[in-house]
Amino acid sequence: MAFDAQKFLGLKVIDFSSSVGWNDAGSTLTVKMAPEDDESIAPYKIGEVKDFSFRAFNFVGFLERVIERHSSSGITYEATLSDGKEILRNVQCVVGNLYGNKDDSACLVDNYFNIFRYFSNLIFLLWSPFVPPLIFLVIPVTSFLSQ
Repeated sequence: MAFDAQKFLGLKVIDFSSSVGWNDAGSTLTVKMAPEDDESIAPYKIGEVKDFSFRAFNFVGFLERVIERHSSSGITYEATLSDGKEILRNVQCVVGNLYGNKDDSACLVDNYFNIFRYFSNLIFLLWSPFVPPLIFLVIPVTSFLSQ
């Protein structure tokens, strides 16, 4: 009985393992692959979002690295995907008053999200005299997007 082999990056998957991250630890997936019959690895970019599925298991993550190994049995590849928690590890979120620069575009610090400003602007819009026209514009758009 013939069946199609599981493929990832254009190569046959020979093994995969995953670890689930709890709290601030990240989740990872490692896929080992081998070429068959003059196959070559598909073009890829580090940092690109990849999807790996096998039966009921599904993992979507950023391609962190690809390692090529040469041995007496041939060439194998090992790709690692991560969930991206490392990207947000040192990001600060402003949830209260920010004493400093009021203009986000002029700020020299890139690794923060000013959530306070976003919601304070949203509350200002909701209490402004322009609410009735704003509601009539938002309701049709949201109902259109939900279809």
